[in-house]
Amino acid sequence: MRAQCEAAMRGIVAGTAWPDFLRNSQCVSHLRQLTEGGNGGQKKLSVNDIVAQAIYGFNYPNSFCHVGMHALLPPIRCFTVFKSPFFYPLSKVLSDLEHLAQVKTYTADEARQLYEKDIIMDDIVEIDAAFRAQCGL
Repeated sequence: MRAQCEAAMRGIVAGTAWPDFLRNSQCVSHLRQLTEGGNGGQKKLSVNDIVAQAIYGFNYPNSFCHVGMHALLPPIRCFTVFKSPFFYPLSKVLSDLEHLAQVKTYTADEARQLYEKDIIMDDIVEIDAAFRAQCGL
């Protein structure tokens, strides 16, 4: 599943994939500039370098009664979508499906621990900081 997600993201960043409204969006244009050498001394990155930093996951419970996957690329402006215990990284979801045949929701104790020390958010902030450093942002 991650390979399909990355293929879609590569197409979006490269400007060769759907949806049409993303082709000229400011955020995607910024990422595309990084593949062309950026501006202001930013390091040139390949599309694969950028897509490798993508963060995939889900929020639960969902107020719309459907599954919607988030696919976000640094630099990240707003981290609230990743707030624990509501954000479920794709890696957790796939692991749970493989080993348990269902996604295990966080227990009350796990949710409390994540609320006190949000290790998922820490990882995402680290990914964002590394991307910004790599790009000179």
